[in-house]
Amino acid sequence: MKMTLIHRCSAAALIATAIAMPAAAVSAASPSTDVAPRMRLVSGIDDTRRVALSGYRHPLLGKLQDLGAASADQAMSGLRLVLKRSPEQEAALHQLLQDQQDPNATDYHHWLTPDQFATRFGPSDSDIQVLGDWLQRSGLRVDEVERGRGAIRFSGTVAQVSALFRVSIHAFRDDGRTRLANIDEPSLPVDAAQVVGGVTGLNQFPLRSMHRLGPKARFDRATGTWQPEATVDAANPQYSYAPASIYALTPADFAKIYNVTPLWNGGTDGSGIKIAVPGRSDIQLSAVRQYRSAFGLASNDPVVLHPAGLTDPGETEDGDETEAYLDLQIAGGVAKGATLIYVPATSLYDSLSYIVNNNLAPIVSVSYGACESSMGSGGNAYFGGGNGQTGLWQQAAAQGITVVVASGDSGAAGCVDGSGPATKGLGVN
Repeated sequence: MKMTLIHRCSAAALIATAIAMPAAAVSAASPSTDVAPRMRLVSGIDDTRRVALSGYRHPLLGKLQDLGAASADQAMSGLRLVLKRSPEQEAALHQLLQDQQDPNATDYHHWLTPDQFATRFGPSDSDIQVLGDWLQRSGLRVDEVERGRGAIRFSGTVAQVSALFRVSIHAFRDDGRTRLANIDEPSLPVDAAQVVGGVTGLNQFPLRSMHRLGPKARFDRATGTWQPEATVDAANPQYSYAPASIYALTPADFAKIYNVTPLWNGGTDGSGIKIAVPGRSDIQLSAVRQYRSAFGLASNDPVVLHPAGLTDPGETEDGDETEAYLDLQIAGGVAKGATLIYVPATSLYDSLSYIVNNNLAPIVSVSYGACESSMGSGGNAYFGGGNGQTGLWQQAAAQGITVVVASGDSGAAGCVDGSGPATKGLGVN
């Protein structure tokens, strides 16, 4: 199994500041604030009165080969209705997030549990039931109501999804793969829009890992230099290799650059801290062990979870396995005493939802991303929230979870694959 050191701007760069953080202690909020949310879908859902949504057509569609309408019976999974707070819930959450960071406030560092978040800021039981019935009337299957009530995950066929959201779904050729995507903007019933702030999964373009592979190289201990390697075998582990002006980064290098060494020397190395890492590939623990052994780190295997209800991705060969090793090796190489919890799933949405909705760790390191226009209105609402949408990162903050996300190396050109100018406009990853 190869080891990888890969050049890119990573969330791991912020783990150095996180290893000194105490674990988030969950403390219940004042019972007087836990008021059951009011029902908003009192009259049910009339499918004939609809409102158009915008920002759901993927920007790549005009550049890819359109293979025509997708097969009506083709399965679509991992879709989500992004749920929306009432105005009073929105104001209450905004105040809570401020108070949790204010040392003078009663709620300072009073973190919520996922269930408390659901009770205070999620839709009512009745509204959840009405939305579930609406999905099932269209033949769709409700797979999960997220514990924090930020979304309802569902699945069905192309025909069912198309009919529900009034969209045409085509197949597209993308870098040798066939992906489904809606070619027009969806709509929602006016009634449902009172509680639904967006939809995810209408296209199957995944979040991208932010690493770039370099040529193979081997470290020559005799000369203390990196040497290009045409072939790599088990005795000569694979490292990233770049021109002489760029050097591979070991845990000790990272500690020197970011001044982590004094923390290590003082006994602060992440021990007692948990870091959750999402991924899209299974791993072999032998690769993590090999990395730690090569760089003088004590044995500390990550905990690998395969949650029930999420699809096991298996070991992949399309960069996701490399990303998994990189994330675990670098985060574990900086916070070398921390417990790393790795959650692989075929969808990063599923993995991240599981991490936050089960309060797995006070720190989450995410190394996947996409520019905001590629995420679409639904994806941005799901993670970022705002304007009433129950964003996953807002829920994480209310639970005392620090989320760090890789920015990539492309800056404002984040919507352009590879390096180059921001030809598709300035973008945020």
